[in-house]
Amino acid sequence: MNAYIVVEGESDADLIRRLIPAEFSDGIAVVAADGRSSAVSLSRTILGARQTPTALVVDSDTTSEALTNEQKTMLNDLLRSAAGATPYLVALAIPETEAILFSAPEVLERIVGASLSETDRITARFRPKETLARLIRPAGIASVADLVSRLSESDLARLRCDRLVADLIDFIRESLQPANAGFRRTG
Repeated sequence: MNAYIVVEGESDADLIRRLIPAEFSDGIAVVAADGRSSAVSLSRTILGARQTPTALVVDSDTTSEALTNEQKTMLNDLLRSAAGATPYLVALAIPETEAILFSAPEVLERIVGASLSETDRITARFRPKETLARLIRPAGIASVADLVSRLSESDLARLRCDRLVADLIDFIRESLQPANAGFRRTG
């Protein structure tokens, strides 16, 4: 593997795998850990033992900028101590990875076959995972993986404009270039 993306769980991995452009898919492994603590530990192991560029994508579980910044600093410190000169990225999904799906509401509306209400949009800013689960049930969509499998190339292009996804793609692009061996982003 040329680079790793470590996420908290399988549904996060399903989404991130679909969002990585095909041009990078052969050299990238998206690994689902068993929660945040496991994801951090696995990222540190990959960075330290394999010295392979690694992006850690975890939920912030908050919309507070102060708390998010504090988490980012702590996670950067943890990864930096294991990384040495190996490139890494800390990407916090605010508040949860599922928020990516709400970054282009028209995509979600097309898939579920209904417009998002103002209440749905507001609730999704704070509890996207819960809101998504409530929206997909009536549409006959069994899971986030099922929803992700329904994303078209056009949908994926829209979702790749989300800041977290764009930062992740930039990290992959830049860290895979030999000239940027010392590149480190802290997203």
